Amino acid sequence: MKNRLKIYPILLAGGSGTRLWPVSRELYPKQLVKFIGENSLVQNTIKRLPPSLDVANVRIVCGEEHVHEIERHIKEIGVSPENKIIAEPCGRNTAPAILLAMRLLNMSMMPCFASFRRIMSYEMSVYFMSDWTLP
Repeated sequence: MKNRLKIYPILLAGGSGTRLWPVSRELYPKQLVKFIGENSLVQNTIKRLPPSLDVANVRIVCGEEHVHEIERHIKEIGVSPENKIIAEPCGRNTAPAILLAMRLLNMSMMPCFASFRRIMSYEMSVYFMSDWTLP
């Protein structure tokens, strides 16, 4: 059986940079900081996706004021930013960010409630927080 499921990794990279001040700031929040190694948290999160998930399908939700820095960070690790960044007009926390991504990907909640056989014909999304660090 050919797998027709297309998975979109949705990276939630919002935030105002207030919790870890002075390391992170309003225009340079924690997801852009290099806490561990040579890469920022957003870069490390994207680099952990393969081989399970296709980096070409990644979408990053961030605030409008962070779009250019997110673009720069993902270019640095060899990922094209074209059609990958979703700018929130204003931050409203996790659920609205997820809904915005689903809306822009023209997805519905239907796959969440369908049987496995029906899901195979749908697209699916998986959500990651850019400030999570997994060993």
